[in-house]
This record gives sequence, structure tokens and C-alpha cells, in this order.
Amino acid sequence: NMYPNRLEGLDTRLTESILSWERRVNGVQYAPEEIIPTQGVAGAIRLAFPHIMEPGDELLLTDPTYIPYKRIGNTLGKATFFRTIEEEGWTPDIEDLRRKITPKTKALVIIHPQNPTGCLYDEKTLKAIADVAGEHGFPLISDEIYGLFTYEGARFHPLASVAGDVPVITMNSISKHYVATGWRIGHISIHDTGNMIGELKEKLRADRAVAGAIPTPLVYGAMAAYDGPTDHIRGMVERLKERRDLSHRRLNEIPGLSATKPQAAFFIFPKVDDGGPWRDDLEFTRDLKAETRLAVNPGSFYGEQYSVNHFRIPYLPGIDPLNRIFDKLEAFMKSRLG
Repeated sequence: NMYPNRLEGLDTRLTESILSWERRVNGVQYAPEEIIPTQGVAGAIRLAFPHIMEPGDELLLTDPTYIPYKRIGNTLGKATFFRTIEEEGWTPDIEDLRRKITPKTKALVIIHPQNPTGCLYDEKTLKAIADVAGEHGFPLISDEIYGLFTYEGARFHPLASVAGDVPVITMNSISKHYVATGWRIGHISIHDTGNMIGELKEKLRADRAVAGAIPTPLVYGAMAAYDGPTDHIRGMVERLKERRDLSHRRLNEIPGLSATKPQAAFFIFPKVDDGGPWRDDLEFTRDLKAETRLAVNPGSFYGEQYSVNHFRIPYLPGIDPLNRIFDKLEAFMKSRLG
């Protein structure tokens, strides 16, 4: 019934489990003081960003990005977006990234693999992002919660493994890999070979209890997950790939919709083509829900410009439920487009 850090050795054992997982699964070496257990990635966000940003500061985000990063950027300062290129599988536009940097830029966030698009950044892209951050002297933040879910043998590269001496704050969790979203178990890993963010690291370690420690009984489950095998991921990926292929095919067969094929994760981000009766994606999603009872997030929730007139679909349901969903969506689009 005590806090984990009050039970002799428990905090150290959890840290050792996370260190072992990072070495074994991601191939990245960290020191114990570079690991901070958190209440999932949400807890990592609550812990880290108040120490990174002050009023007036800017947080660089891909457009689209995951909603909580947009929200925290605008809560603490300003979320600034740079383009990802839909026609190239939602790859970041490095030149637009450079244009969006100002003296107020404090950090850059990527979700890798990406939510909501399913984009997987290759090594060249990651190095280009790290080079830009290194030139301007700000840290990178990488949410890598979907790192084990890649298709066609594509390789996931942790950002810290290619960033050189550029500081990287990586956020991860067992939520998706072990289907344990309600457990709220995750961690921050800090790559900082030049001790450029040493003061920030100390603040994060000192304030981890403020963001919420992992409940003591769940620490034992967390260690079992971090120490356990990942063999089950292969079967999960095979099933998800089948659902991804179905979703991509069905969406591109529906009049007025188009979608880029995801390379990773379990989301697809279709575009509502011009010519429909809707003013924007908010009106589209409201109309869709009212008519079909299908609830999806509008693309504008995820960004500012390039995510507009899209919507997100998680293809987690089985093949039969997905087909029923796409049947409803197809009938809806045909009825609205005439």
C-alpha cells in the first residue's frame, strides 16, 4: 500500500526492466538516470511540457499531429504546424519545417509511427529532422508508442538511435503493445549525450510524483510486461495488416473519398474530396454521425491546414465489422453526392 519509491528496490527494479526493454526491443542504450516511469504517455506529456514551455513559447508540430500535443502547445504557449506531404505518404516537408522555426521555438514533436496517418518515417527523414533541431539548438520529443506495428517488413528506427548528439525525449507505453490502455503505464527515455538538457532532466526526475506515479500493484504488472516476450506482436500485425488493406481498398472505392495507405500503427486518414455539400470536415462528421451513427474525429482536430477535410478511422475492429462500417459510409456518400 506504499508508494513505489518507498518500497526498497521496487523503483530500481522497474527502471531495470525498462532499460532491458529499450535494449532488447528498440536497440537503444540508456543509463538508469535517463529513464522516468510515468502514467502512460499522457502522464509523460503532463510531466514534461510544463518544464519545456513558458507563455509565448512555440511548440513545433507536424500537420497533422496527435490531438493532445496540439492542445498542450496551445495551453502553454502556441502550437505551430509544418506541412506533411499527403501525396508522399504524409512525409514531413523539411523545408517548410525550416520556415516555421522562430526564436520562440522551444521543441519539436513527432509521433513516430504517426497518429492519425500511419506514416512511418525512414532513417533519412529522421536524420533530417534531427539536423534541423541541432542547427537551431532545441530538443526533439518523439512519441513512439506504435513502434512495433509496422507492415511489409518496414523497419522502425527510434529517433534517439539516429539523432547523434541532438537531445531526444522519447515517450512510450505498454498500452498498445500489450493491449493495456487502462493500466496507464509508460516511461520517458532521455537521450542527451552532450548534457544539453541536463537541467531539464533533473526537473523531470524531481517532479515525476506530481504527474502521478504508477500505482504500486501495477508496477509488478509493468515489470512483467517490460520483461516479457513480444512474440504476440507478429500475430497482431498480421491481423492489422489485413484490416489496413481492406480499409485502404474500401475507402478508395467510395465516391468522394481517397486515402493514402498507412505504413504503420492502426489508423487511416481519408480525405473528403472537393465537391460535397459540406462546408468543412466538422459538418461532414456531424452529418455522418446523424445519418449512420458512425462517429469519427474530423481532421481539423489534428492540425491547422493540411489535416483539414480529412477524418480518422482506427481499423481495429474485425473484418466483418469493418465491412459493415464501410457499407454504411459508402451508402452515405452516394446519397449525399447523388
